[in-house]
Amino acid sequence: MLLYVVGMHVAVERPILPNGDINWECPCLGNTPSGPCGVQFREAFSCFTNSMDEPKGSECREAFDAMTTCMVQYPKLFAHSLRRSGIPSTDDNSSS
Repeated sequence: MLLYVVGMHVAVERPILPNGDINWECPCLGNTPSGPCGVQFREAFSCFTNSMDEPKGSECREAFDAMTTCMVQYPKLFAHSLRRSGIPSTDDNSSS
């Protein structure tokens, strides 16, 4: 969530709009929706956002696997995200 002041009001940028649609333009998503793995990210994020299963997103495994497979191909762009998820990138070996 991103907060910023507009006039005397605080505007809030969120990835989900009040009507339930995904705000792909939210700065909180960075360039991920339009980057090299944008299609996979949008599919996984949409699946999770619209999930009604318990636990939430449990039917989205294939979409998240496809996104992760893509991200591993771009270690310089996604190394931080992959490390945070516990997934080694090919860059992790080059720093030793």
